[in-house]
Amino acid sequence: MIKRNQPCPCGSGKKYKKCCLNKQNIVPESDLAYRRLSKAYEDLEIKLEKFFIKQCGEEGVADGLEEFFCWPEEDQAQYIDSNLEAMQDLYRPWLIYDWEYDEDNEEINGLFGTSIAQAYLKKFNKRLSSDEKKLIQSISQKPYCFWEIVDVTPGREMVIENIMTGLKMTVIERMMTTQVNPKDIIFTRAVTVDGVG
Repeated sequence: MIKRNQPCPCGSGKKYKKCCLNKQNIVPESDLAYRRLSKAYEDLEIKLEKFFIKQCGEEGVADGLEEFFCWPEEDQAQYIDSNLEAMQDLYRPWLIYDWEYDEDNEEINGLFGTSIAQAYLKKFNKRLSSDEKKLIQSISQKPYCFWEIVDVTPGREMVIENIMTGLKMTVIERMMTTQVNPKDIIFTRAVTVDGVG
C-alpha cells in the first residue's frame, strides 16, 4: 500500500497525494511500478551504452560481439554483419550485463573481471536512482534460461515457468504478450524488481 506522502509510483516525482491518489481511473500499483521501472530501464540503457563505448571503444565492442557470436568464421561474420541491427535485442543486454574480460584479454580501463553494468554501478553508485541500482543488481544476478509460456493476457502479462527449475513467474510485458501463446518456449532473462516481473 502506498502512503500519501510517499513518491508516486508512476515516476512523476510528485507525492502520491498530489499525483495519482485521487485520479478517477485508479491504476493498479503493479502497473505504476511497471511504468516507473520501464522508464528507469530505458534511461539506464542509454547511460550504459554510452559508458560501454567510452570505456571500451569500438575495439572493445567488436571483441564482445565476436565472443557473443562464438568467434565466427568469415562467411558467418559476413552474415552477422549484415544482420547485426536485427539481432541487437539478443546481444546488447548480454554485452552490458554479462560480458566480462577474461585472462586472455587485456584490461581496458579497469574493467577486467567485471561487466559493464557492474563497473557502471561501482563508478556512479551515488548518482544512480534506487530503481537504476535495483535494475542493475537484479539483471546482473539472473542468467538466461528457457521458459515455457503457461498463460498469456495479450497486451498485459504472461505467466512463465522455468523449464529447469519449475519456478513460475508473472511477467508484465506489453509487446511480447501479443506475439506468444501458451506452450511456447522462450529463451530470456526474467527478473523481478519491487515485486514486478
